[in-house]
Amino acid sequence: MDVGVGRCEKRVKATREVRVRVGALACGVLGALWLLVGCGSSNARNSDSNDFTDYEPKLLEEPLAVHRERTRLARYGTYTVAYHIDWRQPQWVAYRLDAMRLAEVVDRRGVGFHSDPLLKKYTLDGANFKGTGYSRGHLKPAADSRSSRTAMQECFYYSNVSPQLPGFNSGSWNRLEMWVRRCAGNADMLYVATGPCFLGTSRGRMGSTGVPVATHFYKALLRRDGDVWSAVGFVLPHSESRLDGLWQCAVSIDSLELLTEIDFFPLLADSVERIVEANFDRNAWK
Repeated sequence: MDVGVGRCEKRVKATREVRVRVGALACGVLGALWLLVGCGSSNARNSDSNDFTDYEPKLLEEPLAVHRERTRLARYGTYTVAYHIDWRQPQWVAYRLDAMRLAEVVDRRGVGFHSDPLLKKYTLDGANFKGTGYSRGHLKPAADSRSSRTAMQECFYYSNVSPQLPGFNSGSWNRLEMWVRRCAGNADMLYVATGPCFLGTSRGRMGSTGVPVATHFYKALLRRDGDVWSAVGFVLPHSESRLDGLWQCAVSIDSLELLTEIDFFPLLADSVERIVEANFDRNAWK
């Protein structure tokens, strides 16, 4: 087993064995909650194995989930998705962002949601969302995908979508996405991992599909400025209520890992990882 993979397994298994209760944190996300998670491009590569225990991250932004047996992985030109075939939505989506990637402004007109050529048999489609009251919420947003026409088309795959309340999608989630782009424009590189989070119980099911609706959505962010690294996580409640501020939802990466049972940025050097994931410095994200 890869050393990084083994480190992740030991860390999270130990957490589960002692049944960690996480104290109060941002947005009411952590408050005596038990840890519960589970409830075509020519350059794309996919693995459709029934066993993902041998999966190893290849890019710095790619996380490693303990519960990955029911996921299918697809790597595209500008992002990677681990698609949960029972949730019928991503477990996580990971990509990188910087000023150069944001400088291009590819027009999204004429690009609509469509099937992922690699994960088509698992994903939802437009009919599944019709009449449910939920929006098709991007995990990697279109505004982060303007570097090429291909990148824009790939971000509209249904494998990059989770059911989201319309007011959340256009409200606090959009607000966080815009803030992430501002950070990326000022950083040498920003590494992003994002996905749905099921804490306690889900918000219910979407229509007749049986698809669970997340209680929260998270982003794990790793920033590089020269040889200086910074990291922070955000866990937003899946609600249409307006947030007083995004920073009330900020958590350390270590805390986010406990919530999601996902090891974020496992390829980061251990000496750096121990420091940047234990706490976050708000001043590093101005």
